Amino acid sequence: MDRVIAIQLRTRYCQCATLKKIYSLTAFIWILSLVISCVWIWNVTLHQIIKNVFLFPCIVVASISYIRVFMVFMMVRRHQVGSANIQPQMNSENTRFFHLGKYKRFVTSAVYVFCFFLLCYLPYSCLSIITRTSERGSTLSLCVDVAALLVFANSSLNPVLYCWRIPEIRQIIKETFGKLFCKKS
Repeated sequence: MDRVIAIQLRTRYCQCATLKKIYSLTAFIWILSLVISCVWIWNVTLHQIIKNVFLFPCIVVASISYIRVFMVFMMVRRHQVGSANIQPQMNSENTRFFHLGKYKRFVTSAVYVFCFFLLCYLPYSCLSIITRTSERGSTLSLCVDVAALLVFANSSLNPVLYCWRIPEIRQIIKETFGKLFCKKS
């Protein structure tokens, strides 16, 4: 959603997405997640209903967001290819605001993250529907458990995926680990 909002607002994004708002939204999401997780202790059926109500809209919103980012990339790419025939060289002012190669790398990384997201969450979502409509046998229980493991794997492996795809994050992590494990003389 953040990238879609940045695309929509362009230069006004920095005014809208303040640090205070980001911290507040993050705290709200954490508290909501904590409450939903605690509901499982008190009432498993209610937890299943809440989980299913939140899971599908989240998948749809994420899908729409990633598709929107990809479509904007394709539109900008077509525009730059078309304008390259008319104007062979962009002036430095336009290049300063938008760099197609960097955006292409970002979009490619976003596609990887999105595919990994779908790979991990869709099986669990589909199995959640099946378990609500049919009896849960040992095979189905095993499939649900494996699918839940994929969901947890998504959260655990996303940082690895970001480090692999985004050089800036990889460099910051190298520097951080260097500071942590470097012996002081």
